[in-house]
Amino acid sequence: MIKKNILKKIFCFKKKKGKKGKIYLRTYLKNSVKGQNLYLLIFVIVLLGVFIFLRNWFIVATVNYRPITRFTLDRELEKQLGEQILEMKVTEILIQQEAKKQGVRVSKEEINEKIKEIEDQLALQSQNLDDILALQKQTRKDLENDLKNQILAERLANKNIEISDEEIEAYFNTNKDFYPEGTTSEEKKEEIKEILSQQELNEKFQSWLDNIKKEAKIKYFVTF
Repeated sequence: MIKKNILKKIFCFKKKKGKKGKIYLRTYLKNSVKGQNLYLLIFVIVLLGVFIFLRNWFIVATVNYRPITRFTLDRELEKQLGEQILEMKVTEILIQQEAKKQGVRVSKEEINEKIKEIEDQLALQSQNLDDILALQKQTRKDLENDLKNQILAERLANKNIEISDEEIEAYFNTNKDFYPEGTTSEEKKEEIKEILSQQELNEKFQSWLDNIKKEAKIKYFVTF
């Protein structure tokens, strides 16, 4: 009985007879349509508001009212730089995983020291680090992360790199035309040693990275 009474209340227009019943039905349907239109209008307004507020999530520019969507931009960037960026992220993760496995760490102080060195070098050229980072669309946080990965990579790949005096002399003789006249190899010894050390480190790192990649389980789900 309870269920039947509820149904009667919901569909009570069915019980109306004659002309009054028709009027009631017409009014009921009219009010229902008005209610649906109101809900639809509210939904459209809310949806439009969300779209306007978040429009740069979907549209990056318009040209004579013709939109360029973020999807189009992302797809073009992926075609041009997707493979390079993906490999950079793979390398970054491998470095972090291997450093954790071997217990290799980098302190905040070491990173700050590196940043100070960069700032001092830029200051000699009348340049500012923050300005350089802004031009490269980077933040100090990005720089700190890059330096951390660089130091970790150096420690993982660097196994007692030694540069002999003979190597320094050979490098100087090969490149002496690039130095001012009268410059001696002794004057540029530390500079050349740093250059040669970095070159050897890069070679060792690439060899180390190739071996790590062979051992790692890397699955690519996209191709470029």
